[in-house]
Amino acid sequence: MISYQDIRQLQQLQSGPETLILSLYVNVDQSNAANLNRGFETEVESLFRKMGESHSPSENNKPEFEAECRRALQFLREYTPRGKALVIFSDSKRGLLWQRDLQVSLQTGARWSAKPWLRPLLEVIEDHDRFGVVLIDKHHARILTVDATGVQQQFEASSDVPNKHATTGSDHIMSQSQMDRDHTNHLKAHARRVAEELASIVDRIKLARLVIGGPVEATSTFTGELPKRIQQMIIGAISAPVDASN
Repeated sequence: MISYQDIRQLQQLQSGPETLILSLYVNVDQSNAANLNRGFETEVESLFRKMGESHSPSENNKPEFEAECRRALQFLREYTPRGKALVIFSDSKRGLLWQRDLQVSLQTGARWSAKPWLRPLLEVIEDHDRFGVVLIDKHHARILTVDATGVQQQFEASSDVPNKHATTGSDHIMSQSQMDRDHTNHLKAHARRVAEELASIVDRIKLARLVIGGPVEATSTFTGELPKRIQQMIIGAISAPVDASN
C-alpha cells in the first residue's frame, strides 16, 4: 500500500550533487508477451545502457550511476512479478532501496537525478485513490483497503451471535421474543465493534470512500452503528461474502 506519507518522505530526501538517486519504473505485466521469460529485465538493461551512452550521468558521477544500475538489476534478477508494474528508488549512499508493486500498468522508464522522479507514481495514486471495503455478516467481518498496489486486509473479527429463532425444545428456557432481543443485541454489539475499528482505520489511513458488502440485516445494522461522518463516505454496496477472495 502506498500512502501520501510515503510520497512526502520521498519528497523530503535531501538533494544535491553528491546525493543522486535512481528512479525506475518497470512494466512487468505478465499478460504482455514482451515481459514473458523475464523480458522486462532485458528492457531495463537496454534502458540503462542507453542512459549511460547518452552521457546523462556526468563523468564525475558515472561510476555511481553504473553501480546503482547494477544494484537495481540485481534486485530485478531475484524479483518475482506480483502485479503489473514495479517502482524502485535506489540510493546506495543513503542505504535506500524503496520498492512497491502496482496493480496498474506503467511504461518502463528511469531517471538519474537529485530528487526522486515521482510524477508517474503520483498520477497512479490520484487515478486510483485508496478506498475501504467492509464485508460483514452476523458472525464475521473484514475491513480491507484497495489502491493501486492491490487489496490489503486491515482487520478481521468473529462474534458469537445466537440464532434469531428458537430451536425445538428451547421454549421452556427462553421465549421467542427474548431470543429475538438477544439476537438483535448481540448483532448490534458485533456491528458496533466493527464500526469502532473502521473509524480508527479511517482516521489512521485517511480513507474518504467506503464500500459495504454482506447480507441486508447485517449491513443495515452495521451502517446504523456508524457515525454520520463515516456513513457519508459510503459510495455503494456489493454482494459479496465475508470470505470473498481479493
